[in-house]
Amino acid sequence: MKVSELLDKVNTVFNGEAIKIGEITVEGTVIKENGYYKLVDTDNKEKSITINYSKPLKDGIVIKARGMVEMSIHRKTNGYYPRLMVTSIKALTEEPIIDQTFMDELNDKLRNFVPRLLSTIIKDQMKCLLIHGKNAQTHQDFLINLKTEFPEYSQYADITTIETSLADSSLEQVIRENANSYDAIFLVRGGGDSQELERIGGVKSAIAILDANVPFYIALGHSQDRNLSVLEKVADGIYHTPTALGIHFGKVLKDYHEKKILEQINKELSD
Repeated sequence: MKVSELLDKVNTVFNGEAIKIGEITVEGTVIKENGYYKLVDTDNKEKSITINYSKPLKDGIVIKARGMVEMSIHRKTNGYYPRLMVTSIKALTEEPIIDQTFMDELNDKLRNFVPRLLSTIIKDQMKCLLIHGKNAQTHQDFLINLKTEFPEYSQYADITTIETSLADSSLEQVIRENANSYDAIFLVRGGGDSQELERIGGVKSAIAILDANVPFYIALGHSQDRNLSVLEKVADGIYHTPTALGIHFGKVLKDYHEKKILEQINKELSD
């Protein structure tokens, strides 16, 4: 299928006609525009669709990309924009598919990466960023279990939530725009199969985390497999579910609280 043919199908579906778009294969040329990857029709350069893939692609390669179409609505214009969530790629030329520059940069930065325990970064009034996927309530699992474990958590942790696409380019943008304002970042995502978890984040968002130098903890789903997402390489802590991460954070805050009380009692006894 060409990009122009896909766009025709998308318009037909959006206008209410009974055509279902399942997993599809689209052929086109990869271009990078304003930080996003697009697939351009080889016969009609004006026809393009944004694509999301877990690894950085080389500009100008001709590929066949397989994946699912996702629709996003622009809040200001109310316009709709299709994106192809790519699961696999096949090159139609002998050129490399992956832009090795980003991979080399990530590997260089990982050589100096040392994970930090939550217990070593806790302080009074710490600011935390909680990132979750669009149209998902997984952040509530984190917050509910944090509050259950330690109801007074808010006196130590001020938590801001951000909803965003968990695709690499979108997540990178959120991290770079916000990371420097927070003491720790939590990323949560609900259950999914291995292929879905592999598409969370990517090389660019992993580099953004390392550049920010902010403690980063993730709970990406129920899978017991590891190393599905590149983000696991840069995480200070990895949890199977948002519930587990919320409980752990609550325990750490509770221990910190009890330690402060004990220190205050000892100080009063010594005075």
